Amino acid sequence: MQKWKEIEEQGFIAPRSNSFSISFQHDGVIYYDGSATHGESLRNAVLGHQIDSNIFQTSGISTTPIWDIAKKYALRNKKHSSGVILELDLATLSNAEYEWFDINSIVPHPENPEDNEILIKRNDNGNFPIELFKINFVKLLFPMVVFITSFSLPH
Repeated sequence: MQKWKEIEEQGFIAPRSNSFSISFQHDGVIYYDGSATHGESLRNAVLGHQIDSNIFQTSGISTTPIWDIAKKYALRNKKHSSGVILELDLATLSNAEYEWFDINSIVPHPENPEDNEILIKRNDNGNFPIELFKINFVKLLFPMVVFITSFSLPH
């Protein structure tokens, strides 16, 4: 994931890849439960992203509708004292421009089903303009206290 400074300077979130298609090998990485398809596919891209998004890089970005889960990831399980949560309203996204995938509905064994992860991609596999997001800065003040500052960029 990009650093906030980089996102702010560039004005967009760049996914890890400009592709959303994966073909698995017979190397034991995937479950042989029928969830993967033969050859390249969107389904395999979703599965690969869930298995390890550092290895199986796609043009999708991970999101969660649960605020506490977003805080957990923003603060890296409290390994960092501050982080950024980018808030997005799926209702504002055009179906012609974006596609999203409910991980719990597609992946038979999601690593963190409690995250209710939604994987979002642009149909052109491009960058996500920062104007789509409400920006929330979170800071861990004490072990159990989180301070949040929010703002939106003008459209």
